[in-house]
Amino acid sequence: MNINFHYFTVKTLARAAGFDEPEAQQIAQYSQFVDDYNPPAFMTCTNIPEHIRISDTLDLYVRSGMDNFRPVATGFTNPFEYAGLLLGRDQRLILSPFHFTPFDENYAGIPEHRVVPLVHGDNSLMDRFLHREISDLPTYENLNIPLMRIGMLLHTFADTYAHQMFTGYVSWANRVNIIEARSNAMLTDCTAQVREGIGLINRALGNLPPIGHVQAGHNPDLSDIAFAFSYVENAGDNKTLVHSQDNTEVFLQAGEQIYTYLQECSANPIPWEELAPKLRKCFLIEMPRRNIVSALAKYWEEIFPENNYEYSSSAIRRGFRKLPTSVGSFVRNALSAYTDEFYEYNVMANEVLAALYGARPRGG
Repeated sequence: MNINFHYFTVKTLARAAGFDEPEAQQIAQYSQFVDDYNPPAFMTCTNIPEHIRISDTLDLYVRSGMDNFRPVATGFTNPFEYAGLLLGRDQRLILSPFHFTPFDENYAGIPEHRVVPLVHGDNSLMDRFLHREISDLPTYENLNIPLMRIGMLLHTFADTYAHQMFTGYVSWANRVNIIEARSNAMLTDCTAQVREGIGLINRALGNLPPIGHVQAGHNPDLSDIAFAFSYVENAGDNKTLVHSQDNTEVFLQAGEQIYTYLQECSANPIPWEELAPKLRKCFLIEMPRRNIVSALAKYWEEIFPENNYEYSSSAIRRGFRKLPTSVGSFVRNALSAYTDEFYEYNVMANEVLAALYGARPRGG
């Protein structure tokens, strides 16, 4: 999925479920931010919380050296970062856990394990994490941290719908061939354009191996596209099968499941039957090529005028830095002190890795 779902849809679902504007914004912006966070491998931090320093499960704190904090990358934003995903380590620690998440820890690290859509109450890893955060919500005076965690988890949950049938590793399971594609927005056949687009991606990036949904192009992430592809069920099969996916309807299914979670910790939600037709209309939009956030915001605000839509990953990153409040704090921290949200974002991501792979999942 892309920002049309991860931010705009999630923001709309949170508001409809009864969260106020700042709360819904916190959930939605961190749902999208999972795609946009690729920090340096190591950082110098002067105010690392004690619970991170002493943890035997997390591997965020580096006990020696100036670069004493190891953040958890959850996304990738440009072709240079995409290249890193060809490394098995990045497939294991970024692509699979946060975008092609396995059902639970029993399937972690299995390259041929195809993603299946998760549902509310299925006892998957994401289901357990979400219910933990939702049940703990009433215990917090400041909701920013738990709402941030919920947003992060909703990203990985939602991606299981768009990325179903694919895996976050280089694997034979990702070898597919697009048979047909159509635009639900334009009501036109776009098979030729889709195939040409996939060819352009491969030529530009050097015929990438079958990783994620690269052989299906961007189509699994687009809310207005319906497509079908051929694949084999097991390595070495001669017989091909066909998978058909109408993203407009599939994304609505994902939205309904997420709405069920959000209603558990809110009051007076709008009935789903009233909300769904408006969401479907918002899914029937071709992704803008430029000024994406402002163009989508204008479109969504026409259908949901009661909501305000605004997203900036750079603003979130700037907000992570804790500004000095005095000359003394500036001297002590040298602009390397960070907020609770920064640390807890990395804690939540690290907890996902630890749940999948065990304590100190990145080693060291």
